[in-house]
Amino acid sequence: MPILYLSEYINANKTKYYQVLHGIREKEDRNSLVHYMLIAVEEQAIKTKDKLEAITNLIKEKKQAIDNLWLKIPGTFIDYFFDRPYCSIAMIEKDGKYTRKTIKKYIDSLVDNGILKIYESDYEVPYFVPEYIDILFGHIKNKEKVRKFTHSL
Repeated sequence: MPILYLSEYINANKTKYYQVLHGIREKEDRNSLVHYMLIAVEEQAIKTKDKLEAITNLIKEKKQAIDNLWLKIPGTFIDYFFDRPYCSIAMIEKDGKYTRKTIKKYIDSLVDNGILKIYESDYEVPYFVPEYIDILFGHIKNKEKVRKFTHSL
């Protein structure tokens, strides 16, 4: 997963970007492009740092919740759901550390205790940590957006 999305900044500041490109074409003003890109890198680096801190805190919070609920689930099991935005039983099973029965038992327990959410789809059943999706992509308000999200991966 890319760590620094400059395109996000460029898309949010298109007018300025096109002005800078026009300045290069008309006046050979490359300094404005360098300045624009430095600002883009700085702003996106700050956003990325904030997201990484939020993700780190969320992982700690979820592992603590598993401990507090006395769930007999290895603390590292939740890491599967932070390796990518969603995870299925088949994806975990490929790793070979757990049997399908054990994976299903752990996931059911995490869903029952509100740590994971499930979204039924036509392809496979993805499980996800909703707060992780919020951190990565902003707040998802309805299931149709979740559906588009899970099918796009």
